[in-house]
Amino acid sequence: MRRIQTAATLLALTPAALLAQDFAWINYESAAALEATEFASSAVRMPDSLRIAAEDFAVNEPTRLTEVVFYSVWIDPPVILGGDWYVYEFDDATRSPGRLIAGAFDVRLETVDSGLRSATFGTIYRNTMPADLELEPGRYFLGFRTHVAPGAGKPVNAPLHPQWEHGSATAHWNFAALPGGEVFEAWVPMTVFNPTPKEWAMEIHGSSRTCRADIDGDGELTIFDFLAFQNLFAAGDLQADFDGDGELTIFDFLEFQNAFAAGCD
Repeated sequence: MRRIQTAATLLALTPAALLAQDFAWINYESAAALEATEFASSAVRMPDSLRIAAEDFAVNEPTRLTEVVFYSVWIDPPVILGGDWYVYEFDDATRSPGRLIAGAFDVRLETVDSGLRSATFGTIYRNTMPADLELEPGRYFLGFRTHVAPGAGKPVNAPLHPQWEHGSATAHWNFAALPGGEVFEAWVPMTVFNPTPKEWAMEIHGSSRTCRADIDGDGELTIFDFLAFQNLFAAGDLQADFDGDGELTIFDFLEFQNAFAAGCD
């Protein structure tokens, strides 16, 4: 697996910091909504196709993402080599993906029969890719696609997009996305192709830390959180980058002390 990242946003976590509540962003209303979906579009990476699908999501607490899931159908059985996922900033001006933050390509992609069936396309598959990154509270775009081997016909794993608005922006396309997630053409909203706003049928899973200063994850703020912060700082671990500037300085100590003083609800 190859990775790209921006240190100010993508943070390494110690195991003790992972004691948190489960996080899930699910972009479809129900299993019945998936089975009723009449639209599927190809989001693939092949020599002659660099298209990528993107959908917005939000996190309200510092959140570690551990799994990316999207639902799809087969248009001719594909030879799946892996998958790509990327996280972009949410561009408030255009309501489309902005700067590339983090991602991974040629990730292991597990495709299984979800047990659901579309009257239009047949079997609906659940595609899962592992992830490992932490995002600060905010709104983002997830980009994803299947990396498939070239071949005869149209061997693609086409993601579904049910007619349900869960996020604050419609689904997007980019038809010129490089393997690393960089794009060299503008993002295109799905409404260009379908008048009714669509959402990609996808999920994001992970865990949210409900109190950032509780570094040892025991649910309380104690002297041990100070010690844990100092250990992270001394080790050069960017979990100690509390002011988010990508560097470890005295200002991170001040930000940690402010967070500690504010307490946890």
